[in-house]
Amino acid sequence: MRPMRLGENNHKRPQGTHKIYYINFFELNLNSFLKVWNTLDAQKLIAVSDNNIYVVCLESIDNDNALFLDNALRNGSSYLGAVGVNEASEIHWDLYGTMLIALGGIVNRQFSIFYDEGREPFEPDIAGVDAFDKVGTEKLDFKYTIFDKYHDYEHARRIAEWKEKCGSMLAFVADEAVSRLSDAAPGIGDRLWAALTCFESAETNEQYAQVAVSCRRIFEYVIDAVAPVSDQPTDTGHSIKKVQWSKLHELANKGVYAEVYRSEVRRCFIRTVLLLDDIMAMHPQPFDIRTDIDLDMLKR
Repeated sequence: MRPMRLGENNHKRPQGTHKIYYINFFELNLNSFLKVWNTLDAQKLIAVSDNNIYVVCLESIDNDNALFLDNALRNGSSYLGAVGVNEASEIHWDLYGTMLIALGGIVNRQFSIFYDEGREPFEPDIAGVDAFDKVGTEKLDFKYTIFDKYHDYEHARRIAEWKEKCGSMLAFVADEAVSRLSDAAPGIGDRLWAALTCFESAETNEQYAQVAVSCRRIFEYVIDAVAPVSDQPTDTGHSIKKVQWSKLHELANKGVYAEVYRSEVRRCFIRTVLLLDDIMAMHPQPFDIRTDIDLDMLKR
């Protein structure tokens, strides 16, 4: 998750006037047409519309963690709520891309404090820093400044559009994998669902390692049903390389000896789906249908 931005977005109106305009601004631009989730409390916004509003913006955070943080902070008297950022909107880019200071980056259990030329790294007064295994510094080299060639709205818009379309492509690959492979491996849907459910509720190394084991077993289950693992390409020019699927095995065993991070298991899921896509590429023809017959139905 990087970078973390910290700053002040001051939407204060002169002498406390135009409160209705202030609320309409948020409702119109942050909720209606931008397709973002929003838990901002309108009543609190009205109450503090004459004051400065301080904002923390977290980039590259998934929805589950965003909702977890939102729920954890919701009872705080100074907490106004959260909103998803869509930098395809120029308004969002102005508010969150240009008005906030890049504070630091979080990678697994390491927290890096950003600094730039002419500015010495500072020690932030942030509660909970001791929860990280390592706190260090990272030089920005003028990133996020006017000297950064790619720090502008047009680039941010292209990235936002790419993220949305890439997500749609990955979703299609996952959907096609279940649809096509379930002919030969009818239990694939239940197995993927069980692994995902375990991932979403995982808290310990052992639980994350179990998810990786599930991914490996899903791959083995499908392979046993449709194709052998080989380093040699098929007639279609594709191969399922042993070195690729062995990564699933290595990650499954890692939890026994070392910490398994959530991001690693997420990659394990993605790698599994892509390997399933490779299997489909090896079989341009439809798979043989192998239905699991419910024998109990025959007894009724």
